[in-house]
Amino acid sequence: MNRLQGLSIDHHSAELRLREALSFTETQVREELSRLKKAGVEEAVLLSTCNRTELYLYGEEDSDPGALLCADRQVDIDFYSDLFQRYEGEAAVHHLPLSSQLHLAVTQR
Repeated sequence: MNRLQGLSIDHHSAELRLREALSFTETQVREELSRLKKAGVEEAVLLSTCNRTELYLYGEEDSDPGALLCADRQVDIDFYSDLFQRYEGEAAVHHLPLSSQLHLAVTQR
């Protein structure tokens, strides 16, 4: 069964050096979205700025956005797990438009 999940790390939950480890350039965003698609994620939105990184996935129920993000950036999921804000279902639906209303360049697929 498919579900919508979201994950966010920002300046409220992590200091700059920790956020930098999970940041993406525009080219890296495109590469990550392609990698996620190859991993079986049906749809994804990845937002990366100086203050936050957010990942929203729609796909298989067992997809874990935190694990996928940490594996790609080669950081310890056990360390970062407590720093993430997680959203599922309706909460993710509510949070995504709030994030996308920021005056930022957002790459989505």
